Amino acid sequence: MSSGKPMKVKVEYEDGSCLECEFSRVSQAGQKELAGLGLAPLPGGEAAGQEKFVLLEWKDGWKEVYAVPPDVSDVRKYYVIRRVEEVGRLFLDRGDGYPELIEVLRKPKEVERMTLL
Repeated sequence: MSSGKPMKVKVEYEDGSCLECEFSRVSQAGQKELAGLGLAPLPGGEAAGQEKFVLLEWKDGWKEVYAVPPDVSDVRKYYVIRRVEEVGRLFLDRGDGYPELIEVLRKPKEVERMTLL
């Protein structure tokens, strides 16, 4: 993620059209949601430098990064549930005793490695 200040939010649609607005117009809650997705820094510099992420790597080389709360300390468990569709579930240990859950929808059986950064 860039260390600069976000300027605009842009939404691109399937038909190629785009809408954008100034980042400052996004509500505080919206900015926190974007920060949780790893798309923007926390508003007001909250917890600067304490960001944590999980890096998932697949057999085919695909990689995804998920932002996680700063109190996540370790990967607890990863498993795949097979129903009509397959869903991977990654549990992470947190300081408050309740685990953080990340659901992995993309080829959950082919995740090769997880790294807490």
